[in-house]
Amino acid sequence: MLNIILALAGVLLTGTQSVLITLNQEAICFNEGCAVVDSMTKVPTLYFNLAGFLYFFAIFYLLLRARKGSDAWRQLAQLLLVAGMAAEGVLVAFQYFIVDIFCSYCLIVFCFIVVLNLFTGGKQFLRGVAAFVAVLVVFAVLQFSSPQIRALDAGTYGSIAGENYGKQIVFFFSETCPHCEEVIEEIGQQNSCEIQFNPVGMLASSPIDDLELKKSYDPSVNVAFLKNIGINEIPALAIIDHGETRILKGKVRIKEYLRKNCGGSSTDVDSFTVGESGVSSDGNVEYLFPAEDGNCEVEGSVDCN
Repeated sequence: MLNIILALAGVLLTGTQSVLITLNQEAICFNEGCAVVDSMTKVPTLYFNLAGFLYFFAIFYLLLRARKGSDAWRQLAQLLLVAGMAAEGVLVAFQYFIVDIFCSYCLIVFCFIVVLNLFTGGKQFLRGVAAFVAVLVVFAVLQFSSPQIRALDAGTYGSIAGENYGKQIVFFFSETCPHCEEVIEEIGQQNSCEIQFNPVGMLASSPIDDLELKKSYDPSVNVAFLKNIGINEIPALAIIDHGETRILKGKVRIKEYLRKNCGGSSTDVDSFTVGESGVSSDGNVEYLFPAEDGNCEVEGSVDCN
């Protein structure tokens, strides 16, 4: 009976999430990982939740029918539960090995499926664990490059027109950070580059009049990206060139880069001065910044140095 109640709870959870997404309300999630994961899927989030709703409803229905003594219904429910563990193995592995951040709502759904397998019996639980571990092992032996850069488009408030010179330039900022304002002023005076503006918080107004605004943006994507590469200060500038990403932090270095590479000329010197540098844990992002520079904390950006 407990597994039937839990399956019904899964129906209510995924159904509620689907309704919230349809009504454009705040969905169930307790961290920024949900936004990052959602931004990197080809299928709309609503469809994922509807699929989850149908999955839990099917489990609920099959377990109800199995209570009448039909072993065929029970076996079908067990098969779906193992399939659910395998599917969750893919999602968990994707978040751990590729995105490098977990979606709290996804983990809640995962826990529902794990406990459902456990309540259905010891052998059933072992089958589910075997399927889950098999998927994790496959992902562990594969090598992936971080796709977090693609997710940054979901955090873009708007972009300023210009040449891209084969590069994608993303500016991370806050409207309450005075150092960011200096960089924005620099961009507004003379700029020849196409630059994406990715805020770390919601904006009350556009920082530059000439920005081509997007219909929607999610600042939590930008916060998660910076956090994942170990940066907690703004302003920051990401220069993405043929799969390689360099991060400049601090107004002095960013303004210097913009003057040399986006100062109105068509030259593409892509130069950097000597300063502190390093590489992120996954080896895909290089960051460069001087030891002392003007910056603000990502959270509470009014506290600046």
